Amino acid sequence: MPTHSSMTIKQAAVACLGLVLASASVAHEHTTPGYMEMRQLQFIDRYDADGDERVSSVEFEQARRDRFDITDEDENGWVSRDEYVYEWEDRMDAQLETDREGQVKQTRVRFGAMDRDDDEQMSWEEYARSGDRMFTRHDVNEDGFVNADDPEPENTWANRRTEDTAEAKARRKSRMLAWGNRVLRMPTTHNREGIMTRYDADGDGNISREQFDTARRADFDRTDEDGNGSLSEDEYVLEYEDRVDTQMAVTREESVKQAGRRFEALDDDADQKMTFAEYQDSGHGMFARWDTSADGYVSVVDTIPEFRELVADNNQDDSDQDANADSSGGQ
Repeated sequence: MPTHSSMTIKQAAVACLGLVLASASVAHEHTTPGYMEMRQLQFIDRYDADGDERVSSVEFEQARRDRFDITDEDENGWVSRDEYVYEWEDRMDAQLETDREGQVKQTRVRFGAMDRDDDEQMSWEEYARSGDRMFTRHDVNEDGFVNADDPEPENTWANRRTEDTAEAKARRKSRMLAWGNRVLRMPTTHNREGIMTRYDADGDGNISREQFDTARRADFDRTDEDGNGSLSEDEYVLEYEDRVDTQMAVTREESVKQAGRRFEALDDDADQKMTFAEYQDSGHGMFARWDTSADGYVSVVDTIPEFRELVADNNQDDSDQDANADSSGGQ
């Protein structure tokens, strides 16, 4: 029976990736060229077994075969719903733990950046300074409210081009893949949806400066567990860890539900036995959508398909991934 120890490093990487959390609220954001470029890079990185920066139909077929065999734990030639969901849970849990570690590390870095005087304590003034920058960024029309009247703040990182050196391109590719491969997505104050989730307490679609400052003060006081008027790094990180753990549970629950729904979509004849042929029906469609030149290879020279063409992949297959927004949940 295939075991995880028998997998190649590349196969292990393939098996550790993926999350389908598509929603109407994020679909619009993900029509951007930068996002679609990231999706193309993910596909190539995931299936490029020989490292030539392109994926042949043969490489793709073999990777899918390997994945299917790993999932078919009892080696009976077909995958049950339980096998499919359990394999998904294993990968999901491993990636969530990796993402959690990254979130905690990022939070410690953020504390250091906000602790301007380096006294290892974050004062209210230091905390409020970060909030002031946040509110100003979103209140684009400077009317004292954050709402739909404000244009969405520009988030240019994914579309930004650096100098055209090999090193710069490699760094950009690495950042895009790291961003895209995360499955733990915290509400981010970098976009309108995230700041509304955090600070629009009454749900009226408006955040006044007074409402924002009151909520920030409440956050600060709640995080200040010892009541000394400042935040230690541990207090700051522990509060964020609580939110991360809550989001992890929500993410895992929804992902497992979607894994079950994907099994139903893949099991074409509804006999509760997914064959490799059924599994590859969606795979062939996915490859064809990325191979826009129809030459049997997917590479960066292929024209990137429209976002809507990938929705079918997300609905039927867990090998492709829908990355939500920037996962920095910052304070």
